[in-house]
This record gives sequence, structure tokens and C-alpha cells, in this order.
Amino acid sequence: MVQQTEYKIKDITPGFLCRLQMFDYSGKPLANTEYELKLDNSQYSGTTDSDGWIEEFDHESIKEGSIKISGLTYKIIFKEEESEDTAFWQSILNALGYSVGPIDGIKGRHTTQAIRSFQREMGLKISGEIDNETKQKLKEEFRLA
Repeated sequence: MVQQTEYKIKDITPGFLCRLQMFDYSGKPLANTEYELKLDNSQYSGTTDSDGWIEEFDHESIKEGSIKISGLTYKIIFKEEESEDTAFWQSILNALGYSVGPIDGIKGRHTTQAIRSFQREMGLKISGEIDNETKQKLKEEFRLA
């Protein structure tokens, strides 16, 4: 099974730091779990930390990759510039434990409920929309800020 997920990476010249936090389907971090990560032409393997985080540094510009963890393989597409599309925010919400259903780029009922739950728990104005305040808080919580 291959799923497509998009993440933003930060340029820390002269290379790139790839940080991913992995969760199981119930929203629990995949702590201390072995993984295989491919970033363009580089391959890495290791174990997630106690919070499910993976950090790898690559000296080349990363465009895409894949990760195999817990018997599943996920395709990863990296974007150097932040995407404003719904699928990007769905990925972040899912990673933070707010289930949006499938990451399909469609702002349906589940995505709207996830946004509202996130806003409520963060003390934001509850609108169900990804406004600027919500975007900033999502970035902070996902450590993109």
C-alpha cells in the first residue's frame, strides 16, 4: 500500500533537514519503530525516537522520497515553498492527531470537523476554516514555524 503525503522542509544550507513524525492509525506516535527512508538518491535506516520523530540531514536538494515503516510504504513529495492547498493542511492535521479522513485535497465534513477541533483545543476562533491564525498555530504545533 502506498500513500502520498506532502511535507515542507526547511533549507539549512548547505543541505536539508528532513523531519517527520510518524503516527499509527489511532493517532499514537510510532515510537522506537524501525524505518527505511529514501530521499532522492540517498537511503537511510534507523529507529524513530520516543515521540515517533525521524530526522535525517541530506546535502542535496530533496524533491521526493519514500518511507517504509510498520510494513507500509508511503511516498513523500517535498516542497520548498509552503503549499496553500487543502491536502497540505490535511496532512498536518492528520499528523497532529486530528483525523481528516483520506488526504484528498477536498475540504469535506471530516476536514472541517478536524479544523474545528484543532481550533477549539488551541483556543482559536472556531470557524472551520484555515485562516491565517489557524495556519500559524498549525505550523507552530508541527514545528514548521
